[in-house]
Amino acid sequence: MAGAAPVPAVRAAAAVVIVVALLAIVGAALGVRSLNAHDPTVNGRPPFAGAWNADASFGPIRVEDVNRVANDDFTGGHHTAQEKVDELRVTVKIANHLDRRIPFSPGQFRVRLGGITFTSVRPNPPPNSLGAGDSLRQQLTFVVPARRSAYTLLFDDLGRPGPLSIALGSLPTARKD
Repeated sequence: MAGAAPVPAVRAAAAVVIVVALLAIVGAALGVRSLNAHDPTVNGRPPFAGAWNADASFGPIRVEDVNRVANDDFTGGHHTAQEKVDELRVTVKIANHLDRRIPFSPGQFRVRLGGITFTSVRPNPPPNSLGAGDSLRQQLTFVVPARRSAYTLLFDDLGRPGPLSIALGSLPTARKD
């Protein structure tokens, strides 16, 4: 019976070694991920349920995701060279509930900050129209000043006299500096 006691101790030691090895692997994976991570990002949240939903003349427009990414690639342009900028990335889903095709372009979307509007800088290739009963997911990227700001997404609905407004809310800058 004296030989039976070491077996549980060996099993316990083996379990501790396995747990430590797994934790080391997870830590190494997280370290590699942080080295490969892209620019800092701040994710937006709608202020209340349904806040990012709007009804266009042809059907619903739903903002699915909003985030800000610190990025200096676009410094200059319609910003001064000294002004830091972020990318405001907005993903929308558009559905055509009409029984006919409608014209569509990502250029119909703009972001308003105070009295200034910004157009999208890298829209993915859009269709020139949206078919009856079809839906489309579109990612839009806007270059905005790197400061806390409240944004409104504007959509030029061709079936309405004025643009449709969707309040995105206030997002802090994604910068850590």
